[in-house]
Amino acid sequence: MSGADNRFVFRFPHDPDFTRPKEWIVQGLLAREQVSVFTAPPENFKSTIAADLAGSVAAGMDWFDHATQQVDVLYIAAERAVVTERQLRAFMELHNLRHLRVAVCRDRVNFLAGQDVEQLICSIRQHVEQSGHAVGLIVIDTVRATMVGGDENSPRDMARFTMSVADLAEATNAHVILIHHPPKSRPNDAVTDHCGLPSMFT
Repeated sequence: MSGADNRFVFRFPHDPDFTRPKEWIVQGLLAREQVSVFTAPPENFKSTIAADLAGSVAAGMDWFDHATQQVDVLYIAAERAVVTERQLRAFMELHNLRHLRVAVCRDRVNFLAGQDVEQLICSIRQHVEQSGHAVGLIVIDTVRATMVGGDENSPRDMARFTMSVADLAEATNAHVILIHHPPKSRPNDAVTDHCGLPSMFT
C-alpha cells in the first residue's frame, strides 16, 4: 500500500515523542487529558465536593493537602446551576477572594451530539485566546443531564458519551470530572460496571 493509504499510525517506545511526563492539576490525583468520575447515590455531596475542588484549583490552593496547579475551571452545571453558583460564591467569601476563575455554564450540553461537543471545544478555545488563561479542569454535572435523548443504562449511548468526553479532554488538554449517579437498581455498584470509566469516589 502507498503511504497515503495508511490510516493508522504505529508508535514505538523508543520514539522521541512517544510519551511525555504527566502534568498534574491536583498533585497525585488529577492530571491533564484524563477523565475521572465522582459517583455516589443522590444527596451524598458529590457536587459540593466538586465545587470545592473547582474553587481550590482556580485559586491555586491546596486541596486536602494536595498541591494544585492554578488554572481556569469550567463547570458545566446542567443540574441545579443555582446551587452550584451559591457554593462557588460561598467559597469566595470563606476564603476572602475577590475573584475566582471558575466559569459556570448553565447550558445543557449534549455529549451525544457531535455538534454540541465541537461548539463547546470552540468556546473553550476562544476563552483561552481572549483571556490568556488556560482551562485545566472541566466538571460535567451530571452525566445523565448531558446525554440528552440517551439512556445511561445503554452501553451504546454510554460508549458515545465517553468517547465525546475523551475527545473533550484531549482537545482542551484539561482534566474532566464527571458527576454521576449509579443505576437505581444497583446503587452500590462501581461506575466501571456502568459506563466503562474508572471511579474516583464510590
